Amino acid sequence: QFELDAINEVIKNIQQYCTNRPAVNSIEMIKPSISNLKHAIIVKNSSYFNNSFQILTETCNNCHRSSKQEFNEITIPNGKPFSNQKF
Repeated sequence: QFELDAINEVIKNIQQYCTNRPAVNSIEMIKPSISNLKHAIIVKNSSYFNNSFQILTETCNNCHRSSKQEFNEITIPNGKPFSNQKF
C-alpha cells in the first residue's frame, strides 16, 4: 500500500506540474490498473495482487510508449528491497 500511495502521489504531481506536456493526456489510462491493485491489497489475495501488479506494469509501459517516453521502462522487481539488511 505504501508503494501504491507513492505511485498515486507521482501521478498527482505529474498532472499538477507537467500540464504543458502531451504525455499527461495519457496518464488516465493507469487509474483502472491502480484500482485493481488497491483492491488486491485490501482483500490480501497474492494471486490477484501478482496479476494486478503485472497489468499495472504493462499499463505503465504502454503509457510511456504512447507518450514517447519508452526509454523509461518499468520492470517487475527481481530482488528484495534493502538487500543490505537482514530482517
